[in-house]
Amino acid sequence: MMSTMLPSQSGQESATSVTVWLKELLEEAWSREKQLKKLISTIAESKQAAMEADIENLRKQTGRVREEVECWQMRNEEVEQHLQRWMERCWSLK
Repeated sequence: MMSTMLPSQSGQESATSVTVWLKELLEEAWSREKQLKKLISTIAESKQAAMEADIENLRKQTGRVREEVECWQMRNEEVEQHLQRWMERCWSLK
């Protein structure tokens, strides 16, 4: 890793050394950025299959829960209808 300290020289030689120093800093930064992008890509690829499996499991679970909720809704409607018939019978006996 290159030093981030600015070289200390004078005149034309100083301008050239500053340019070289800045170029080296930029190349190091590009290298670090390239490594980070590669690392992020590797992590994303390694997690992708597990995430896709989790999503598929959630879809299946959602389908099962939806079926169960619909079943309970139908049962609730049946119970409400049964209750309504009993209420009508009770009112008719009065």
